[in-house]
Amino acid sequence: MKISHKSKLCLNFLFAFVFIFTILSVYSHENAHGLESKNNNIDIEISGINSENNENFIVDEYGQLNDYTGSEKHIVIPNNVKIIGKYAFSGHSEIKSIAFPKHLERIGYYAFSNCMGLTVLDIPDSVKAIDPFAFLGCTGLKKIRLGVGVKSLGEMCFGFCDSLSSIEIDEDNQYFICKDGVLYDKKCETLMRCPQGKKGKFVVPSGVKKIDKYAFSDCKFIEEILFADDNLETIGEAVFFGCSSLKKINLPKNLKYIERGAFLGCEKLTDIRISSAIQYIGDSAFYGCDGLKEVEILSCSVKLGNHIFKGCRKDLVIRAPMESSVVEYAEKKNIKISLI
Repeated sequence: MKISHKSKLCLNFLFAFVFIFTILSVYSHENAHGLESKNNNIDIEISGINSENNENFIVDEYGQLNDYTGSEKHIVIPNNVKIIGKYAFSGHSEIKSIAFPKHLERIGYYAFSNCMGLTVLDIPDSVKAIDPFAFLGCTGLKKIRLGVGVKSLGEMCFGFCDSLSSIEIDEDNQYFICKDGVLYDKKCETLMRCPQGKKGKFVVPSGVKKIDKYAFSDCKFIEEILFADDNLETIGEAVFFGCSSLKKINLPKNLKYIERGAFLGCEKLTDIRISSAIQYIGDSAFYGCDGLKEVEILSCSVKLGNHIFKGCRKDLVIRAPMESSVVEYAEKKNIKISLI
């Protein structure tokens, strides 16, 4: 029954979302600062299904597919479908491949969440929007190609896709661009999604001003983050959440905002240097970074959120100027302070 698929999804991801969103919401800062496949690029084998057998697809009069009741491995979605609704295929781990209809416009919330058998996706040019969490937990997914028409990508739409190594997009897309398998806005000023399968060292290219929320979340194999220049101004919410192998990051000198939960759970980080340009460090920014030994914050007037260093080691030392707001904060939190 369909409810069993949704229940399975909830069981698999309840802990992760309760952990992220409870921590970040409880301590939120009041003012804390958004099938016409090109098969020459991705080959998807589709066999063993009768594309005329549509009784398993529950489609309403407006062309929205609201449910799928079949159990085939290779799916051909009917051509009259324009929208794939919420949870339509969620929990169908038996699905190995999908052929999308040529007039598809939108893929809804959690539409293919927990479809762990999927390995590649070729999103047709007709698709304009992929809603939040649409492919959440597709742990077998290795490669994604986005079409020319995509202009809206919801948060965590490819979240917890642990095997994802590459994202590609049509070069004529007006809103996004991919470099070395990583997704950026068209101007390459915002880094939007790094595939979770990336390993070792990652260099953020020159010109990037913002790392969007969740962009590196669950990138378990990245060990070092470098920046090609100092243009970065904002590290968004939960950007490095779950980067359990991250040991080193040299933050740019023009960085102004570190949003809530930015480094949550980065247990192998040992030290952080934050320049005098910093204006705001959000709630729970370094929550659970239990390897963190020293943090240097050079700003005298930085605005600090709640529980920034909760769950860190008891011998953590914060280095800051005597006149800095950081000194008072550290004293209130019983954190050791070393004056610069």
